[in-house]
Amino acid sequence: MRSFILPALGMALMLGTTLCAGEESAPNLLANPGFEVWVPAERRGNWPLIPDGIPEDWLPGQSAYEQGRDHNFPVQGTVARDTVVKHSGGASLLIENGLTTDITDVICQQFAAEPNTIYRFRVWVRGENIVANPNDGCGALAWCHTRPAEDMWKNVTTTNKPPDPRAGTFDWTRFSWRIETPPDARFMDIVLQLRRASGKVWYDDAELEAVGRITVVETY
Repeated sequence: MRSFILPALGMALMLGTTLCAGEESAPNLLANPGFEVWVPAERRGNWPLIPDGIPEDWLPGQSAYEQGRDHNFPVQGTVARDTVVKHSGGASLLIENGLTTDITDVICQQFAAEPNTIYRFRVWVRGENIVANPNDGCGALAWCHTRPAEDMWKNVTTTNKPPDPRAGTFDWTRFSWRIETPPDARFMDIVLQLRRASGKVWYDDAELEAVGRITVVETY
């Protein structure tokens, strides 16, 4: 006996049916999704500048590929609370990079995920003067990690294709994509980044909803 997952067309049809039937009632699985609540925090070694503390239930991080060769390589990133530029509510998350080599992000604290499940992730994004690294820059980028263990980097799977990264200057735009968790998924987190690009990006009103199941068919 072996198992296989229904082909993509079948899953797409199932997803469409689920969204029409339950789109309004699916709960948002992210804590502090609008970045309204911020808490004091002392800067750690791999954290960017955090003048306003950090958004509760999210953790910041910062790096540059070049640091692997030169520990003194400069990194200029900031995570801040913006109460002027926001999509809704009283605040948004602002990430600003000074160099096109910077990778600055916030990651939601991991939570339980269901295997063989279809999730929908959406977030509002705004960019200003984002210049991507000419070699391998991305710009404003969001993605998802799943894993079978609590260890954040153990057997991690970057699930599905994330929303296309964006550079330049653009008004509030909604990133949206579908996440299909693998059979061993037990934990998940969402990453919001300004990746190997200078400039500013704002994130607000993030949503993660479980919207359907992937049907596993048993064959003999």
